[in-house]
Amino acid sequence: MYSVRKLDHSEMTEVPTTLSEWTYEAISLLAVAGRGESDRHDFKGGLEDSDRTSRHCCAFANARGGFLIYGVAQRAQGHGWDVAGTDRDEDFGKKFADKVRVEPTITYSAPELVRVPNSRSVIYLIEVPKGDLRPYVPLASSPRAFWRRGVGGDEPMSLEEIRAEFGRYEERREKLKALFLELLHDRDGLMEIGHHEGTYGQGSYLIIRLDSAVLDRLLVDSYSVIFSIPELARTLFDLRRGLRTVNAIADQSLARQSNPNIAYKAGGEFVDFTRDKIEPLIKLIDRATGILEKSFGLKNPF
Repeated sequence: MYSVRKLDHSEMTEVPTTLSEWTYEAISLLAVAGRGESDRHDFKGGLEDSDRTSRHCCAFANARGGFLIYGVAQRAQGHGWDVAGTDRDEDFGKKFADKVRVEPTITYSAPELVRVPNSRSVIYLIEVPKGDLRPYVPLASSPRAFWRRGVGGDEPMSLEEIRAEFGRYEERREKLKALFLELLHDRDGLMEIGHHEGTYGQGSYLIIRLDSAVLDRLLVDSYSVIFSIPELARTLFDLRRGLRTVNAIADQSLARQSNPNIAYKAGGEFVDFTRDKIEPLIKLIDRATGILEKSFGLKNPF
């Protein structure tokens, strides 16, 4: 005969995995079950000091990511959780950002607001995703330590975990270096197209076809890191689209150059077709390399 085991609240309550799933009801169920924290969430009565806030963010970013929930306070002597919310604060996002001091720069969502029924109080939710530039370390803590999120809260990373994360970080950084050098190479190629006198120097009347295959591959290989900086992602995709346009024009001009009757016109026509496209593309490359220099400390080796 089979026996049936009755499940308690903590076993029946799952931790939401997206911001949209964090409703007042979901928060209340976790509070009733006594699940104030897990490897994916942490209840807080209000904003904490910079040391604790930075540590929590690093711990989530160094693991699977998670959610900080503000406005759910632990009751006296640790007997349960009070889902009473906190006062609404238009500057909550700025105050949170001012407390996050980590290295390298970490990403997190803007605060999401959950209203407490029959009250003016609210609950603030912030998602800290798994970071692409792991490992992260709080700058405020002393001594400095690397943290990851475990079932019981923030846990110090082991030496083996730190070494593994640094190995992955160096691998990602090498791909970004390759991307940086490819951008510089494309810039030189653009400078050889047409005849330009001005801010960006001078070029010739050569018909140049730029190799965009390397850029395509590096965009795929470094996808997660690039998309952690939206401005960089937009710039690189705009650049790729522009390079493809120039290459299409180059293909047409090279085909015309193979015709001896019109070959002499091909170079000049190529310059005319691309004249208004070169400078915007160079500006995109300068913007992208500037972001890479600022965000990842990359330098022009030439």
